[in-house]
Amino acid sequence: MYWPGVFERIDAILARRPDGIVLTRQLQSPEAREKLIARGIPVVETWELAQDPIDTVVGFSHEAVGQAMAEHIIERGHRRVGLVWSDDARATRRRQACADTLRKAGVEVVACELEAVPVNMGHGREAMARLLAAKVPMDAVICSIDLLAQGVMAEAQANGLRVPQDLAVMGFGNLEFAAHTHPRLSSVNVDGGRIGLRTAELLLQRIEGSLGRGGQVEDVGFSLVVREST
Repeated sequence: MYWPGVFERIDAILARRPDGIVLTRQLQSPEAREKLIARGIPVVETWELAQDPIDTVVGFSHEAVGQAMAEHIIERGHRRVGLVWSDDARATRRRQACADTLRKAGVEVVACELEAVPVNMGHGREAMARLLAAKVPMDAVICSIDLLAQGVMAEAQANGLRVPQDLAVMGFGNLEFAAHTHPRLSSVNVDGGRIGLRTAELLLQRIEGSLGRGGQVEDVGFSLVVREST
């Protein structure tokens, strides 16, 4: 992902002479990456598994998440699936893996509604309203995040559809409200606390010199949280 002004931001950070840097998104600017590597400052990239890491990595595979979401819907016997998705780099990797897994299993992806970030519940309702207006036949909707799934489920129910009997709905993120919707929302949980803890531990090891550059790529994994919406 390219961040506008990222090179200038990296320069501003380096001017403060930090002992280490944590990145919550991958740098796609070659100049910024080269500058960090040349400085030799410990760097931990988080929330994904960088294919070409600058240094140390703590995250999880977004492709594996997308595949697992699709496999769950396939196991439930659904054959015509809609996708309601946020349009950002990480979510795109989940979506591509999800769609590929569905198609390989002979499940039809009947529609894909993309929403610009940041997204909210209202975007999910609007996307589902468009699908219903287009009379797209489907028996499940997979969403890139719980906020969209909450909106999809609300709009489906407002139009007389039963969840999951008529339409299964699945999200990602296992946000706090997911356990309190009606029905409760199936989702994917990522242990953000563990990502934070291991990031701090590994960064300290890099700063102290007990861990070499590029010495650790840690996959914290994820877990499906299956509830009544699927």
